[in-house]
Amino acid sequence: MSEAIFNSLKVQREARGWSQDELATRAQLSRSEVSAIETGRVTPSTAAAMKLARALGVLVEQLFTLGEPEESAWSWDAAGRRHFWRASVAGRMMRFPVERMATGAQVTDDAGGEAGDPHRTLVLAGCDPAVGLLTSELSGRGFRTLPFTRSSSAALELLREKRVHLAGIHLGKNSSDNAAAVRRKLGAGYGLLHIARWEEGLAVAPRVTATERTIDAIVRSRIRWAGREEGSGARRCSDQLRADAGRRATPEGYDRAARDHDAVAEMIRSGWADAGVCVRYAAESAGLRFLTVQREAYDLCYAVEFENDPRFAALLAVLRSRRFACSLAALPGYDVRGAGEIISTS
Repeated sequence: MSEAIFNSLKVQREARGWSQDELATRAQLSRSEVSAIETGRVTPSTAAAMKLARALGVLVEQLFTLGEPEESAWSWDAAGRRHFWRASVAGRMMRFPVERMATGAQVTDDAGGEAGDPHRTLVLAGCDPAVGLLTSELSGRGFRTLPFTRSSSAALELLREKRVHLAGIHLGKNSSDNAAAVRRKLGAGYGLLHIARWEEGLAVAPRVTATERTIDAIVRSRIRWAGREEGSGARRCSDQLRADAGRRATPEGYDRAARDHDAVAEMIRSGWADAGVCVRYAAESAGLRFLTVQREAYDLCYAVEFENDPRFAALLAVLRSRRFACSLAALPGYDVRGAGEIISTS
């Protein structure tokens, strides 16, 4: 008995906004043939498969799979968790253990209802507190996003291991600095998509005395610090501030650790710390005083072969849309000029 052939033809076609007629014209096939292949009623000939792949600008292997896609192991340690989301990444079907996200709860794929399409699911690791705007826009285009909270270095490592599609990074003042960091950590074969330049600085609790008005005065004062993990852009900034002031830039030099920008701000707001480095948006959302230290480029790193994926096309369309730019620019500390620009890391 021959194995069934599964295809992502409809996903690829709809991601480009094409009708079956338009795809048929581009591939030099009949509409009825495209329809029959798309629905699985007809197994395509080698020539037809190659014509469809060429018209869509993808590899034949990205369109057609022999047999049921094999379920891989968990994307990373599930730590006893059994609930998951599914997504195809770099040709593999993967399970992603459920964890708390900045965008709130999402229906899991094991919940018994209608599961999300793993071929229309974008997996992103990063620390942008405004990532909800991006996920909302992609949802409106029929794509689900799984935005996992990770530091810049941790996100790049997941990308290197082909466990995510995108790694959000801010490891320098501009995109060329981010590109240099990618070259050092990952080597060739990657690109950057620019999101924005944001303000990173010191969030300060209202209880810090009015005489401590400057960054240097605050850093030198005896206050409790909210830190970030090694490898994060905020930790690099915080370590430099403390080193310049003669304070220990070591894990022991921080009173508490936070997992992302929002967590730093919430730790200060709730009284567990007096100051910490985060982006302006997180600080102002928590009602904290904010002092700008620097402006940084926040970019999404991806493997160049991902450029042929319909999820990349949808992401690019969102980043270059006026609606997304206006929404992100309305938030404190975001400069969206150049959003959607592709930057080479070579």
